[in-house]
Amino acid sequence: MLFGAGICWVLTTFELVRFDPEVAAIYFVNSVPFRVVPRDLLAVVGFALLVTLIACFAPAWKAARVDPSSALRYE
Repeated sequence: MLFGAGICWVLTTFELVRFDPEVAAIYFVNSVPFRVVPRDLLAVVGFALLVTLIACFAPAWKAARVDPSSALRYE
């Protein structure tokens, strides 16, 4: 998260993503500004944690319902 926010700061500060003069004249913007909002960062981190927990919980729930002796019977 900090790495991505740092990259956004560098891209905005040094205006590394620039438009051609013809395009800049149309859109009235010379470069692309990246705005990092803490609320957006928290939303991304929260969603990533939620998806990870759900993805880990489903196989663990299925494995917890298996009887160990029947699972190891043919090993």
